[in-house]
Amino acid sequence: MSHVLSANTVNTPVVLLSTIQVYLLAPSGKRIYVKALLDQASQVTFVTQNLINQLSTPTFNKQLQITGVNQTVSVSKSTANLTIYFSTNDSRLDISCSILPKITNCLPQLPIMANKLKIPQEMELADSQFHITSDIDILLGAVYYGDIKLGQIIRLGTGLPILQNTTFGFIISGRIPENCIKSKHGTSQYVNNLVTCTTLSSTPESPESQTADENLSQIVQKFWESEEVNPPISESVENHPSELLFLNTVKILPSGRYQVNLNLKHSVDDLHMGNSFITAKKRFLYL
Repeated sequence: MSHVLSANTVNTPVVLLSTIQVYLLAPSGKRIYVKALLDQASQVTFVTQNLINQLSTPTFNKQLQITGVNQTVSVSKSTANLTIYFSTNDSRLDISCSILPKITNCLPQLPIMANKLKIPQEMELADSQFHITSDIDILLGAVYYGDIKLGQIIRLGTGLPILQNTTFGFIISGRIPENCIKSKHGTSQYVNNLVTCTTLSSTPESPESQTADENLSQIVQKFWESEEVNPPISESVENHPSELLFLNTVKILPSGRYQVNLNLKHSVDDLHMGNSFITAKKRFLYL
């Protein structure tokens, strides 16, 4: 699965990632518009907890361990089923999402001067606000990525992003020239050394796992501990006479009963048992 994250780099040019505008319906019928990031490197689709809260959507417990770049690990503890509607037409898409507190940073990292990209006016964009820095509340993974692509590609020119047609309009992605980027200090090719990237693998959590992030070595260790043979019990020196007494005095009576001498550390004459004989005898006879 893909998990979008941030990493520090040196001299990183701005690269525009494909986004689309969609809306979802709240219980009141109100439309909630959000941006979705397309990621064909993602095995699973994600949604933010914030959007789930706005929709009051039922969730299901399903833990998923997400392994990212450089083996970083995060965990999604629940999933939800959603229906998204595309702003450009009447099409809809039913999706199953793993829920995360946050998917990625706001995209694009800096506002883009869209008019300098010279996008043909007749092109209907899947995200008409692709150039405005916005929150990402949904990540559409490879399961849905193939269903929405139509394949037509339009190149805006050397060093410029490309357009690709989809069922809900053209998406735009690629490197953004320096003179098309807005910043607080004028145009700049670099964005605070911040880059957005994706990761590739995920592992469903076993129901038997005590914690969501329990790794394989811990599981193997617990297995061997459960299968470990207990060390032999050290015999006390005091037990040896008892064993010898048993071996030397045990006998089988004609009635089939077993008889063995009572093992006492001291002589009977030295025991001070009080006047309990009569009471003990009566209780014995009652048996």
